[in-house]
Amino acid sequence: GPFLAATNPLAAVNESALDDAALDRHLTEIWTLAGTIGLECGITVFYYAQDLKLLLTALLARWFGKGEELYATISAGLDDSHTVREADSIWQIAMLLRYDGQATIELARTSSWKEFQAQADASTLKNVGGAFELFLASHGHRGANYKDPIYPRWGDEPELLWQQVKAFLSDDNPRPTEINARSAAARIATQRDCLSGLSGMLAPLKRSLLRKLFRYNEIYMGLRDNHRFYYDRIWWLLRRVYLEKGRRLHRRSLLGQPEDVFFLVRKEIAELDSGTLGVGEAASRIGIRREEWLRTLKEQPPKFLRQGYVPDDEPASIGTTARKLIGLAASAGQVTGRARIIYNVTELERVGKGDILVTRQTDPSWTPAFARLSGLVLETGGVLAHGASLCREFNVPCVTVVERATRLIRDGDTIAVNGGLGTVEIIESNDASAECAA
Repeated sequence: GPFLAATNPLAAVNESALDDAALDRHLTEIWTLAGTIGLECGITVFYYAQDLKLLLTALLARWFGKGEELYATISAGLDDSHTVREADSIWQIAMLLRYDGQATIELARTSSWKEFQAQADASTLKNVGGAFELFLASHGHRGANYKDPIYPRWGDEPELLWQQVKAFLSDDNPRPTEINARSAAARIATQRDCLSGLSGMLAPLKRSLLRKLFRYNEIYMGLRDNHRFYYDRIWWLLRRVYLEKGRRLHRRSLLGQPEDVFFLVRKEIAELDSGTLGVGEAASRIGIRREEWLRTLKEQPPKFLRQGYVPDDEPASIGTTARKLIGLAASAGQVTGRARIIYNVTELERVGKGDILVTRQTDPSWTPAFARLSGLVLETGGVLAHGASLCREFNVPCVTVVERATRLIRDGDTIAVNGGLGTVEIIESNDASAECAA
């Protein structure tokens, strides 16, 4: 679209060739472009999608007795999903490897992307490598663990994309578009059942209202998911600028490593550059912030803050026991399987076929893993969370807002997920002698 076209000249800039003033002007141009769609994204995500969800859930609960469960189904299998198309493109690259024969498959499984490029024969490299590079050209801004610029994208580290391609190499990985089509069929059938199930004098009015709400929900839920594809381009461009600033400060021995720049705010970066912020003081701040950042990656944030602090009387989780956890129903279905506790996209190779992923939050770069998941448990988010949306696209049961799930569930535990009721039950502990962490 026009927005992506407008980002292309910015993405073509060689940041290392700019002087400091020109680099700052380039940064301003990026933020200016971001502002052209910022308001639209905010309205879509925080207003329309959320309000539609609340209204529809309430009506479905009142008229059919299944608010969250029905909402999850009638929001699945959406058309024109960037996430589904992206996953399908990665799947197709994996199929090129499979079609080339077992020797190529084994080479891919045991090699990094650089090793594969060096060892594959010319025809394989032309087909697979060509598709791989073509995909990177339009999706290089994707692949981060989350929006934070500290995380590398596929365009920064193609090996991250190669790992996702290899995740699709097994024989039993269904095509993402086929899974999406099945979810779409379930969505249409469920909507039809809801409309036909209305009765009474007000049925025609209710039916007319539901049709409109169903349609608007599909539009804005789709926009909510797709906006990340566009706005991730901004985060990638910002990452490139700040990483270049980090390289320049590192070359002057003002930073220990270029990536340290992500633990300083813009004012501090300028002060370090000008000499008004000492190297020792900057290093101290960076060290404290890095330690805090690494610690919070595995900690769930508190529900409430009072004057910037966690209150001493913060309420405990309601309905949660050592064996049964209560969350929010986000994608219907029931499944029992092995839990895999994952915190980072780079760990996804540990997730096997049929595993239940338990994590803090997911991101678009996690999409290929959904083809082999049997369930998902999230500590954060809600029905509108990206992971929950993906589960509905891939017909995977999901429970979200399960507090301390990554602590209460142990890696390898056998758990039962009920995406319709919003429950997660620990059936068998991986370590029978150890109790779940409180």
